[in-house]
Amino acid sequence: MNSSRSPVPIETLGDALPHLVWVESASGQVLYANAAARAATGAERSSAGIHLTDWLDDRDDPAARRVAALTEGDAPAQVSLRLKLPDEPRPRLRQVHASPTVVAGDPARVFVVVDVDEVERRAVDQAFVVAATRVLGSSLDLTHTLNDVGQLVVPHLADWFAIDLVNERGDLERLAVAHVDPAKVEYAWELWRRYPPQREDPHGPYTVIAEKRTIRFEEIPDALVDALDDPEVRRIVRELGLTSSMSLPLLARGRALGVLSLVSAESGRRYDARDQEFAEDFALRIATAVDNAQLYREAVDARRAAETMAADVLEQSHAVERALTAMRAERDAALARAGEG
Repeated sequence: MNSSRSPVPIETLGDALPHLVWVESASGQVLYANAAARAATGAERSSAGIHLTDWLDDRDDPAARRVAALTEGDAPAQVSLRLKLPDEPRPRLRQVHASPTVVAGDPARVFVVVDVDEVERRAVDQAFVVAATRVLGSSLDLTHTLNDVGQLVVPHLADWFAIDLVNERGDLERLAVAHVDPAKVEYAWELWRRYPPQREDPHGPYTVIAEKRTIRFEEIPDALVDALDDPEVRRIVRELGLTSSMSLPLLARGRALGVLSLVSAESGRRYDARDQEFAEDFALRIATAVDNAQLYREAVDARRAAETMAADVLEQSHAVERALTAMRAERDAALARAGEG
């Protein structure tokens, strides 16, 4: 028994794809757009708003030339571009494919846009972890090591980076600060000295340590800045243009050794749950390095104390031996004098 099947309409196939797909005439008119393209651009049922050049993150000449390569010529073309679609918080890396076709006898091009941002981020993150792990294991000098790590963190994870460790008194001491602008690094140190964190601040580093949990603001609210008691601090925070932040505890062997602070400003980056997960894994690596360095320092201090104690005992032993020798000599002399008498 034979059966025939109706062909699946091309629109149905296109709508089933997760990638952005549209067909554009030689004049730039969008003849067809699949559901993903319409939804991602807000076009919904029409093709309005689907313009590749409008999504460019970098509109310099090289980017414009790469876009031109997609729309010109008779051969298929492919380029990688950072595109920011409507309502997206940041640009994402995408591969854009363009192939020539014919629609109703007229030349046209089929565009397919594939999001490869997550693939790139994973590769870049992995390279960062490898480099940071190498730096963290290169030295037991905490100040030197953590400042070197800061140079990797900025700008990969943050515009601002800081490490604060708990000292013997339970107070926080700042060990490292990093920013792409050296002048702002000095500014951050001065700000720390003039306005140290307060223990009662519910969003501050002491709370992160006490509760051993990350405090993340995907977008730093104006109300949080307004709640700052010192008007000078409020002014400074607004001038810095801070947009997003994460404060992460440095946990090792059940203890909070300090706080890793990551802040977004110039880049406009917004920290999401994925960023927090990655940063918490990174914070554990830092905490392990800090713990190892502190254990090594304690071992060195203990060895020096033991060596000092042993030297003191040896010196006391020699002093006792000298005293006994002197006493014997004095006794022998006295006995000799008594025998002569």
